[in-house]
Amino acid sequence: MSAVTSIPSASRFENLQPRARSESSLFQNVVAAVDDSEPAKWGIDAALPFVRKYGGKLSLLHATAFPVGWAAGIEPCPGDLCVADAQSDVVLQETSRLVPKELMGEKILREGDADQKIVEVIRSLKSDLLVIGTHGRNLAARLLLGSTAESAVRHAPCPVLVAGHPVTAAFRDNGPNRIAIAVDDSDQAGLAAAVGMRLAESFAATVILVHVVPDVAEFPPTYGDVPQVTLQADVRSAGEAFLAKFLLPLDEHAPVERVLCEGASARGIVTAARENNADLIVIGTHGRHGLSRWILGSTAEAVLRQADCPVLCVGHVQ
Repeated sequence: MSAVTSIPSASRFENLQPRARSESSLFQNVVAAVDDSEPAKWGIDAALPFVRKYGGKLSLLHATAFPVGWAAGIEPCPGDLCVADAQSDVVLQETSRLVPKELMGEKILREGDADQKIVEVIRSLKSDLLVIGTHGRNLAARLLLGSTAESAVRHAPCPVLVAGHPVTAAFRDNGPNRIAIAVDDSDQAGLAAAVGMRLAESFAATVILVHVVPDVAEFPPTYGDVPQVTLQADVRSAGEAFLAKFLLPLDEHAPVERVLCEGASARGIVTAARENNADLIVIGTHGRHGLSRWILGSTAEAVLRQADCPVLCVGHVQ
């Protein structure tokens, strides 16, 4: 991100709205990747208000690895196969009990590479949303399915909802009340903002539009011939102008509060969400390339691990 934030025109994001669809079908076909862990339950709880609001179904996907030795060409013991199948059936049966019958979709079992199978299922079902649980904000912790969840965020052809903590009863029953949307001047942030605003309209939620600018104190002592105090003022001024301009195509649809932060992007987003009582963070992702960009790369991954509330990663909309 440059030292002074560029300001997009008000019309820049007009063509970044999700594909035309009625409000009732925004997230109708939802898939939750589940295992026998507690975070899988968090993911289901986080998904339920979206399925309920849009009159959709929640399908459960359990991807199980091939039996040990299969990849090396060793024929698995039939007993091992039976045990693996039985364990997978138990996972799907137990997690399906968390879903009201009227919201239950398919129960899907796939064997093989979890990364690949999740994406295959999402594509075949033309899913609107993938949901995955994660083991909280310990920086050493990995997401629910290890690298699988990180891969899903990058490769899934639809938004991915990541739950790192148990959601509140209010969220589970009524959905988000205050939505923090992280924005910069990328197209992905524009798409995330469009999806976030659609959600805010549906749930009558307030939007906290969060933009992070650099902290000049972290720059070298001399940045050109401009004093740090002057440069910081310029950076803040540009950030404020960016937020004001960004609001123009969006703020007619839901209450919007603007929050400008200084410093590290991920820390600013998470702190702004926490201090402003957001119960959902929406962030854009550059998706399948896995590049270290401001939104996805280190920032989005750090937000996923540090956030106190569910995080909706938007890189693609089917």
